[in-house]
Amino acid sequence: MAKATFPSKPFEYLAAGRPVVYAGRGITAKFLASTGAALIADPQNAESIRQAIAKLRGDAGLRAEMGVLGRACSSEHIREDVMAAAARDLYSTITGTPPTSSLTKLLD
Repeated sequence: MAKATFPSKPFEYLAAGRPVVYAGRGITAKFLASTGAALIADPQNAESIRQAIAKLRGDAGLRAEMGVLGRACSSEHIREDVMAAAARDLYSTITGTPPTSSLTKLLD
């Protein structure tokens, strides 16, 4: 999987208060791991994916906790204004200006 991908589905699940099992690497995995609302599995290891799914399946409390954390993350970071600020920060970083948004700082 490419490290630069940022698929939309996991973020829709966060907003819906659903726990996420993400089989991937890179910036998306790093962000999702930081939310506490996702379990990250190795995309090249079926056993890793199976274990993450089994962990969620067997623990209703964990699923509920992750759902709450996902909604909180979505409310704080995955809003149009926050995402626009992160895009501005990305362009600023490319041009040599320090980033300023909370989402960009979270990913550092």
